[in-house]
Parts: sequence; structure tokens; C-alpha cells
Amino acid sequence: MTKIPLSATAVPINGPVLKSQNANSDTNQTINDGSKVASAPVNGSEAGPQPVNGFTSEANPAASHKVVPPTSKVLTDFDLNAFRASVAPEAPTASPVNLVINAVRVEKPRKLQYIFVHPEWRDYLYIIPGDFGADRDAYLVVPAVAHAFPNICRRVCVAPYCARWKNSYNYYLWPIPQEDSAGRVNEWNKSAMREMHRAAGRWCQFIANGGNQTYESVEDPDSPEAPDWPPEGLNVLIKKAFEDHVIATSDHPLLVRLRGRQF
Repeated sequence: MTKIPLSATAVPINGPVLKSQNANSDTNQTINDGSKVASAPVNGSEAGPQPVNGFTSEANPAASHKVVPPTSKVLTDFDLNAFRASVAPEAPTASPVNLVINAVRVEKPRKLQYIFVHPEWRDYLYIIPGDFGADRDAYLVVPAVAHAFPNICRRVCVAPYCARWKNSYNYYLWPIPQEDSAGRVNEWNKSAMREMHRAAGRWCQFIANGGNQTYESVEDPDSPEAPDWPPEGLNVLIKKAFEDHVIATSDHPLLVRLRGRQF
């Protein structure tokens, strides 16, 4: 994949403005519902902030609880370049196939599950990790916002993988955390990166070794054939995984709730 510079710039904390930095375009960047974020008045202006992901921020975030279901056009107007944490290798060309992907989950491989990690597709993004106990899916975060909340947002390497389901496949993104807010990477995540690269291109399961905080990969003895992948590449999997789960401004309701009241 060609190295692509980040297009997102710093987003003000109390008055989020998100503009495209393309030198050849003076149009404002659109978010999932098609609204132009940069042109919306903020902080007490007449029109108020524009909705992001179906939510409307108010002066007092804690007083706003009404959730309006979003109308997503993510596959047509979603600019993934604005959310990349760093450049990644160019994705290989896939053979066209009749492939319909209805959902892409963002989670690490399950215990005793044989999976097939794509041998080359990788990307680095900022996310708020999903929380199974809180019934919350992962959210994609624009870098400028993620940098303002390093204790909430994590930079991850996403590796796409397949798992067999009856006579078809389910598709996933494996989000492997990189450095934390202090610049450290724990042993589990270092091991996950090593084993992910080592097992890529084969059907394997990953076994956790709690004694030394590492993962071990074991190859499927049946050696099934490789799965089909979408010809559009990794981007279409990322877009499908995070449709209606994008944070582009610091007043998003999820961020407000996770960072708590400000005293």
C-alpha cells in the first residue's frame, strides 16, 4: 500500500472543527451522516454543533441522553485516510469474487478457534477498544482527538482474519494494542504481534501461555484452502467494521461519558 500522510489535524477540545487539509480542495470533510462538520457554528452560536454519528452535543453534555439512530452512508462518503495513525504497507491485489460481507467484528481471536490471518494486509489506527462487559463495540477515533485522550484511546495494529462458520466465513479485525500512554508495550501484545506475523497465511489457533505472558500458534492439521477476500482490499473491511462507530470530535457522547465529569 502506498504511504499516505495523515490528513487529520488537531481538533479543539471545546469546539471541535474537522476540516480536510487537501491543498486542492476547499470543501469541508463530511462525517458518516453527510453533515459538514467544519461549517457548523459551535459554542453558543445560533445553529449549534452538527450531529456526529447520530448524536448532538449540548453545552452540558451530561444533560443530553437522547440517541437518534444514525443514517449511515459510510461505504460511500467515509474518508479512512483521516483516521489512520500511521502509514501501512500497500495492500495486495485480490482476485474478484462474489463476496458479500454483512458484518466485520473487531476482536482478538477466540480460544481454540482456528483462524486465517491475511498474509499482508495491515493498518494502524486509533480506537476506543470494545468492552464485552459493558456491551460496547470498538470505536474508530480520528488521531487529533485520540492524542487529546491517551488514557482512553489506543493505537492498534489491525490484522484482518477469517474464521470458518458452517459452509462460509466470518470476517474480523484483530486489534493488537501498541504503546500505551507512557510509551510501553506489554509482553502479551509483543507476543501477539510476533505470532500474528508468523501464523499469517495459514489456518492456526492461538494459545495463551500465562506463565510467560506469550501466545503460541498451532496449525490446523486439516489444512483447509485459503478463504476468499474482498477485491476492494482492507479498506472495505475497516469501513464495514466501524460504520456508525466513528468519533471525529472531542464532544462525542462516548468520550464525554468515559472521561467523566470535569471539576
